[in-house]
Amino acid sequence: MPKQLVLLISIIFILWLFIKGHKLNPMTSGALWVPLIWLMIIGSRPISMWFNVGIPQGSIEDYLEGSPIDRFVYLSLIIVGILFLLKKQINWVSLLKKNKWFFAFFIYCAISIIWSQYPYVSIKRWVKDVGNVIMILIILTEKDHVNATKAVFTRYLYLAIPLSVIFIKYFPEIGREYNRWTWAPSFIGVSTNKNELGMILIVCGLFLVWDIFGKRTDQGIKESTDEGADESMEDRIGPDWAILFGRIILVMMLAWMLVMIKSSTSIICLLIGVGSYLLLQSRKVAEHFGAYSIILVLIVLSFYLIGPRVFISMMGKDSTLTGRTDLWADLLNIRIDPLIGAGYKSFWVGPWVPDLWGKYAFRVNQAHNGYLEVYLNGGLIGVGLLLAMIISTGSKLKKELFDGNNCGIFFFSVFVTTLISNITEATYSALSVIWFVFILSALYYPPSSDLPLLAEHEVEEKFYEYKR
Repeated sequence: MPKQLVLLISIIFILWLFIKGHKLNPMTSGALWVPLIWLMIIGSRPISMWFNVGIPQGSIEDYLEGSPIDRFVYLSLIIVGILFLLKKQINWVSLLKKNKWFFAFFIYCAISIIWSQYPYVSIKRWVKDVGNVIMILIILTEKDHVNATKAVFTRYLYLAIPLSVIFIKYFPEIGREYNRWTWAPSFIGVSTNKNELGMILIVCGLFLVWDIFGKRTDQGIKESTDEGADESMEDRIGPDWAILFGRIILVMMLAWMLVMIKSSTSIICLLIGVGSYLLLQSRKVAEHFGAYSIILVLIVLSFYLIGPRVFISMMGKDSTLTGRTDLWADLLNIRIDPLIGAGYKSFWVGPWVPDLWGKYAFRVNQAHNGYLEVYLNGGLIGVGLLLAMIISTGSKLKKELFDGNNCGIFFFSVFVTTLISNITEATYSALSVIWFVFILSALYYPPSSDLPLLAEHEVEEKFYEYKR
């Protein structure tokens, strides 16, 4: 079949998904288009790469300079996002108090710019990471933030999954890259590399599972116990077998790509994430959240104590994790301040980078371990704040699990998947779709912020008055 015809059919399929999906998850406000555009960019490729107008990163200087076009696009979206947030009555003090460890991590990242070797570069990257938070706040401050979340992410995966399949199979000049030494093909789809495509598939897979199996509630929260409050949009309009068929096609496409890219990390993380989501549908499993969390921690600790080489060899896989363990050893031998690190996002512009680029066949620009990446840039203080943020997020999600909140169960599966994926990939504080959705699960937007001028007890009185 001619590839032009395949592309046309794919575009028609995507438009059909958008039209049918609008019944279930409408865009509740114009503001949601801003985080959707942001997600489409960070969840694929920068604008400059799509239009082939970027600066080739052939040297450290090019890597430092970046693309002025991409800077303009990111900054424009951030400014528009801020303007939308300013129109909303947000209780910023309450927001900061409820998420103190989350913002403490971000504030420390900003402080670490001071000792960065290239502070201007660090500032630009920190602003982009703050852009992630702004986009998430736009979603969370919607009246129905659960359906707003689904509206944004379903539209993203409607584009990312079909286009990735078409690019890989019919447009190899777009959907594949080749090893510069062996010319072995690597499938990248809409992303910039195989590993990033794997992270995209993890997030899309989890959202598809939530969309298929999760309960859709009108308010997206468990606080309302009125009769019919849990009636979903799908229940009201009746089952749409065409929409279900579309979801099945997307699942098949996603599974095909997982097989094609041969990413053990993506497959394992997606299986763990989906397994966590399905298991936590059981009330008994949710009640033993603490015990299962301890088991998960022990598994992760065992990975490090036994040693990645031994652990992976027992599974019959490459004991170096495709060269990652060698890279980790080299990175730990580089002399940086162990307490404060090299400064925010500045390790990979240090004087040791040319030697690393010369040693490895791939142009390494991350530690391929999120915890090591944070250590290299922020030192032990940065790692400590990251762990504090993780513990705080787990505590928040634990409460939602006890409440039987289906959205909270989904966020917990994202939380677990992110922790595990960062063993072999570095996605913390990155322009990555998995970090974006992790922020969504980590940030807590207090209901009282809808009434910023009222005290906490007054908010509760108003809420119960409204319920009556």
